[in-house]
Amino acid sequence: MRWIARKTDFYKFVYLKCRGFSQWTGEVSVYRSLSHNPFENLAFEDWVYLNADLTNRRILFLWRNEPTT
Repeated sequence: MRWIARKTDFYKFVYLKCRGFSQWTGEVSVYRSLSHNPFENLAFEDWVYLNADLTNRRILFLWRNEPTT
């Protein structure tokens, strides 16, 4: 399995590209947000949904809100 990591400063996201996941022959991308702002994270999630070709690609987006009490 190969991992390639890249940081994009504008969106503050880490992009990981993975290959060799079980039987899946398409592309798999994992995005982990470094931002704790839910509005930024939801906006990125919406942008991916509207702009990414999801027919032969799986995307996992991991993010969390700011810690609260």
